[in-house]
Amino acid sequence: MDDLKNTFASRQANAPVEVAPGLSLTEGVEVTGSWNESRNYATIPSFDADLNENLK
Repeated sequence: MDDLKNTFASRQANAPVEVAPGLSLTEGVEVTGSWNESRNYATIPSFDADLNENLK
């Protein structure tokens, strides 16, 4: 489950993926930048924080 760094590298490489016989596509959204550990964390969605005041 803790595979974000490898997933980031894979998406950044943007290697073609065969989606159907004879049809290969690459990511439509380019992944730029470099990996750092701060990318492991995401903010708590405001909806969740509104439901639970302990998350603020």
